[in-house]
Parts: sequence; structure tokens; C-alpha cells
Amino acid sequence: MVRTLQKKRVRVLNADLTPGLRHPSVEPIREEMVRLQRSTVPVLALYRPDDRQNPLVFPEICTPETLLKALEDL
Repeated sequence: MVRTLQKKRVRVLNADLTPGLRHPSVEPIREEMVRLQRSTVPVLALYRPDDRQNPLVFPEICTPETLLKALEDL
């Protein structure tokens, strides 16, 4: 998995909700979750370089195979 991420030059982002949903620093994360129609964490999304407004949002239970297939299609 790590090799595939490196080969495809994928950047991994971990957005932390620890401060709580009402804290100002979390507002952009909360807004993106609403836009993606997700209310629980984690939210797994793949933002493609050619279409950053329409990420591929994975199911809440995502297998390594599902993720690898999506990365192959980049």
C-alpha cells in the first residue's frame, strides 16, 4: 500500500476533530464533511488532481483492495 501511495504521489491528510466540532479550527473539516454528506469519522476520500471538487468517497468500511483499485485508476 505504501509503495502504491508513493508511486502515485498521493498526499495523505489526517484531519483532527479532537478540539470538538464547535472549535473554529475544525470548521473547514466540518464543512467538507457536510459537503461530502458524511456525519461520522473517519471520512475516507480520494481527491484527484484533475477534479478536486468531486472526490471519490469510500464506504465507511473500506478494504485495502478497494483503495488499491481506486489508486490504480488515477
